[in-house]
Amino acid sequence: MTQNTPAEYFQTPVIELGVDRRAAFITRTYVHLFAAILAFAGIEIYLFSSGLAERLAATMLSVSWLWILGGFMVVGWLASLVMKTGAQMGIIANVVVGIIGSGLGHWLAPMLSIEGGSIMQWIISIGGAVLLILILKVLGVFK
Repeated sequence: MTQNTPAEYFQTPVIELGVDRRAAFITRTYVHLFAAILAFAGIEIYLFSSGLAERLAATMLSVSWLWILGGFMVVGWLASLVMKTGAQMGIIANVVVGIIGSGLGHWLAPMLSIEGGSIMQWIISIGGAVLLILILKVLGVFK
């Protein structure tokens, strides 16, 4: 069985590929799906066995999600301005970069002995989002 790169799939619709290449595509798709389901189940098992799920649920239900998503969007947008990638990112990308970047920043901050009040929390979140965009630039996602 030959390995197909994703670019090959974009050049030709899968329906027009040969039987072996279609089978390889379908196999890889279901392997990725299976891995994602296992990862999701593993995360859920960890969250429920550690008691973290209950605390997360209580926190999530106590705050309006529109404010939280808006905050992540602002973090991603500010980071995209700093890194000059604003034209390449939409609202969804800003939210995703804000969420992942904030997590990255707040994961790294204690290791770097950085702490502070609410303003510092925003700076840490924006710094993490900037770092994420920098990593994505190195990987060629942004120019």
